[in-house]
Amino acid sequence: MENTNVVIFDIKDYRIPVKKIGDFDLSHNYFILVPLDDEAEEKMYRYQFYDGEEIRSDFLCLKFFEDTFYVMEDYFFRPLNDKFDLFINMYEEDVISAENLDSAIELVQNVLDNTDDSAVVDFGKRLLEMMGKAKELNTAVGFYF
Repeated sequence: MENTNVVIFDIKDYRIPVKKIGDFDLSHNYFILVPLDDEAEEKMYRYQFYDGEEIRSDFLCLKFFEDTFYVMEDYFFRPLNDKFDLFINMYEEDVISAENLDSAIELVQNVLDNTDDSAVVDFGKRLLEMMGKAKELNTAVGFYF
């Protein structure tokens, strides 16, 4: 059965290869999560977002891998870190609270307004949709890398 709450973003659909010295670890999942209710938000903070091997159905999930992270880091993750004093990187987890979503949405929209890179635009639009859903539900956005 297909998990419709999980969207997989693969940078290889846009460009080959992503330039980086060394090899990518394409076995490690990177998740951006939006809990769909307060109970799911509590589960997220306790790292209980799996149901067996799948992401629980009470989360929206954007799944990607290390090669995508390296591209999106400069466009989205570092600016979010700087604006909200977060530590979103490939070794840490962090969360944008519901109170900061308006500013986070504005930041992501600003990136989208200033790039024509199709991979960045498509990733940013998905991130923007997820942030909008979290705002609508008054929940957080979790970055679980």
